[in-house]
Amino acid sequence: MMYSKELIIEASKSTVLGVITNPFYFAGIVGHMGILRVKDKKKGVPVTPEDLTEPVNEFEVSYGFGTPEKFNVVLGYMVGPTVTPNSITYSGATYDGHFEWKMDFFITPLGPSKTKIYIAVDAKYKVSTLDRIF
Repeated sequence: MMYSKELIIEASKSTVLGVITNPFYFAGIVGHMGILRVKDKKKGVPVTPEDLTEPVNEFEVSYGFGTPEKFNVVLGYMVGPTVTPNSITYSGATYDGHFEWKMDFFITPLGPSKTKIYIAVDAKYKVSTLDRIF
């Protein structure tokens, strides 16, 4: 599923960048994921923040799906932010392969305290026939 949205924010470009490039803020804003561990470059595995020596922009996360009547939590990963001159990108998937996503942000200043954010999301949720029945 492709989704896009354009927003005008009453904040400077640097403020917007400060929020969007912080993966912990990003995960909280999205609301469907929680960061559990951060990959440590020296150790080569995800660790909890207190054991982190050299972080990499790779995270082990929990994804929450469903309704209040039937809510599921699934483990997966998130990568990002990947910052280029034109965009900021996050991506991720569940370890079971049922859900994968990518989110791109394009940020344009409209003045000293106004910023346009264009968000493009590509999300794929693969459901088996048995999952649909139950």
